[in-house]
Order: sequence, then structure tokens, then C-alpha cells
Amino acid sequence: ILNYLNQYRDFIKIKKILKIIFYLYDKDFSGIINIASGKKILLKNIAKKLKKHNQKLKFLNEHVTNCHYANLTKLRRLGFKDKNLSPF
Repeated sequence: ILNYLNQYRDFIKIKKILKIIFYLYDKDFSGIINIASGKKILLKNIAKKLKKHNQKLKFLNEHVTNCHYANLTKLRRLGFKDKNLSPF
């Protein structure tokens, strides 16, 4: 049984994280910065894809919606240009 799926999260591939880290290293960046895709993905959509492979999954219907995804403005200001940070 899956619950609390009406939430958005930000996912990114490990390869993209490494690309950003090496970019920041080459820029001698120090400080705090968001490393993410900057795109929100509904957890329920991921669960639906998983359900295609496991029909035993059940969803509880809840109405709470949370949205957490990163602001990449600071990273873009540093000149990072990769527009395809999608996790899929």
C-alpha cells in the first residue's frame, strides 16, 4: 500500500550531479548551491509506472499536495548551461 503520493519532488541522475560538481570545481566555486533538475515530478506518476510491473500495489487516496523542487538560478548565473537535467 502506497500513501502520500500527491507530492512533487525533484529527481536528478547521478551522472548529472557529477557533471555539475566538476563544473563547480573548475570554477573554484565555494558556498551553498542547489544541485537538482529544477523540475517537479509527481510521486503518484512514478508509482503508476511501478504498478505496471507489480499489480499488487495499492494507492491510498489522500488530498495533501506538497511540492519540493530546487531553484537553479544561482547555478545558471555561474554559467552552467545544461538544459536537460531531467531524471528520465
